[in-house]
Amino acid sequence: MACFVHVINQQETSMIEAVIFDYGNVIDRCDFRRFLARAAPHITSMDAIRDQYSKLETAHETGDLPSDQFIAAVIHEFDLTINSAEFAEAFNDIFEPIAVTRRVIRQLAGNYKLALLSNTNPIHFDRTVRRADIFSLFDTVTASHLVGCMKPQPEIYLELLRQLTIPAERCVFIDDLAANAAAARTAGMHAIHLEDAEELPAALAEYDINVD
Repeated sequence: MACFVHVINQQETSMIEAVIFDYGNVIDRCDFRRFLARAAPHITSMDAIRDQYSKLETAHETGDLPSDQFIAAVIHEFDLTINSAEFAEAFNDIFEPIAVTRRVIRQLAGNYKLALLSNTNPIHFDRTVRRADIFSLFDTVTASHLVGCMKPQPEIYLELLRQLTIPAERCVFIDDLAANAAAARTAGMHAIHLEDAEELPAALAEYDINVD
């Protein structure tokens, strides 16, 4: 059976004090096709708009482009026939909770410092992330649009560690993207590249973190 978890930097695993979670595709699955289906049915593939959209997305997720300007720019750029309120509703309709991760977070709370490190934007953060039933369990939250930088830029990991006040080597970071996990390792943390959320308990067990 194929294993969908890649664990990086497994030394000194018994010293873990903090577990850090990405949000998208770790805590909630994200399916941007749902947004396209509701807001832009004439766009049949994300590949068709990736370059243009990515520039707007990056500016939005680093706080350089306010949400109202982001919405207006996307509506204009891609000839959408919806208003701002309809856009925001469709834009948030891409998330689906991942039960296993949320269960793990609840089990870890109180035994480890928990942190959230996410590339996100004000629309998703205010309407989805902050309303998640596990949000209050995080000791620190580092969101890209609030700190002005994004994974895998080194600065966002340094800001996370500053907030946590725990040495990097005593932290394990979980992300669905290999580049983000590798950047965490460069910052001195342990990292799990999680491709299948169902494998999360087994991946944490590699660090002597035992959950059901």
